[in-house]
Amino acid sequence: MTSFDESIPAPSATFGVDPLRVAIAAYLARYKGATRLHTESDLRIYLTCAPRGTWNR
Repeated sequence: MTSFDESIPAPSATFGVDPLRVAIAAYLARYKGATRLHTESDLRIYLTCAPRGTWNR
């Protein structure tokens, strides 16, 4: 039997989209107005300062 991961490729693997950008867009989609702007700003600052790739080790 084929597992789900083997039968359907992930959108990022299929279309070359950065999975982090997809996750951020999905997260921000639930917010509106000033809350969305502040959340986007907080994420931008965090992702700029956070070390990258440490979760892949």
